[in-house]
Amino acid sequence: MKKYSWVLALSLAWGISAQAVTVRVNVINGTTGIIPNIQEVTLVAPMLGMQPLATAKPINGTATFQNIDMNAAPALLAEGTYQGVKYSAVVRENTLPGAEPGSYATDLEVYEIAAKPDDSLHVEMTYFVVTAFGDSLYIEKEFRYINNTMPPLTFKNPEGLIRFFIPQAGQSSTAVDFKHGTMPLKTFPSMNGEQASLPNELKPGETKIHVTYRVPFMGGSGALKETFYNDFDHFHLYSRPPSLQVVASGLSNEGADEAQNLTIYAANNVKAGQTLNMRITGSSSANMQPVLQPIVGSTQTVITVVLALLVLAIGLSYSFTHESNSDPDLTAQLTALQETRQTLLKQLNTRQSDTDIVEKQKLEKRLRKIYQRLQEHNAL
Repeated sequence: MKKYSWVLALSLAWGISAQAVTVRVNVINGTTGIIPNIQEVTLVAPMLGMQPLATAKPINGTATFQNIDMNAAPALLAEGTYQGVKYSAVVRENTLPGAEPGSYATDLEVYEIAAKPDDSLHVEMTYFVVTAFGDSLYIEKEFRYINNTMPPLTFKNPEGLIRFFIPQAGQSSTAVDFKHGTMPLKTFPSMNGEQASLPNELKPGETKIHVTYRVPFMGGSGALKETFYNDFDHFHLYSRPPSLQVVASGLSNEGADEAQNLTIYAANNVKAGQTLNMRITGSSSANMQPVLQPIVGSTQTVITVVLALLVLAIGLSYSFTHESNSDPDLTAQLTALQETRQTLLKQLNTRQSDTDIVEKQKLEKRLRKIYQRLQEHNAL
């Protein structure tokens, strides 16, 4: 039913009057605590393809926008570029005591740049999944980067800070997603032999890199390797179907998850530069089951894995196939829309009396536009 919820929004009343508001954006340097030198702040509309609505120069750290039509643009982002990195923040209704009625505000936080990560950048391999189907092995792996710098810094290096392995045989089928925030963004790595790298900066907080590809698997036997570019204390490898066996030096069998038809393996104390050479034997799966339920490892992590089988077969890989890294703001766009939708739905629920009919119509029209935009990206 979820995918039809936009139809309900489209059935709402059309009558509405204009809603012009004031928007204030407070620009903050999260590293130094002082006002950063940003030349301008731009208000953009995620629903209109990130169309700029207005620009303003911050005065004493605050950019003020007058007469912004919230009906034309039900969701807004404030954007600013600092030291070559673009930052954005969702604009929300200002509910602070003493705030001007109907005004909107947000804090746009930027950070100083560091070129070389230190010990405050922690990298994990969240999971590594091997699925045999037909004449191929489908590989899915996820890396988690945690930037815990204090004070917070953004890591940026033109040579690429994010590196991972893609075998030659899998490069034509590779799909990579970059996710900082709630929505993934399809991106494309640069290749140097079998080393892939991404130019994306690593902002404070968590960033996830999701990688899928496939390699040949003929006659129930094959080889698979993984070269590591970071140290990992521990990671799990999952294989399916249960008849599939993975053997490698340093890889231990930790048993099976019968409910998920998985065999669980683990590796400890993996070092950067190390290569894991795996021998794969067994039969391929005859069933296409694209989604696994949460997997509980024998020692730690609970994760939800979406198999690379369908990811590669229909080219999704957790992303929006009609978008590319030429639109680096897609994550922020959809995050803003989803957060604004929740806020407007709460406001609409409070407008129950007949005297609120005009305000209800305003909220309904804004919601209608948001649902349309989210539906376009299958993000409802």
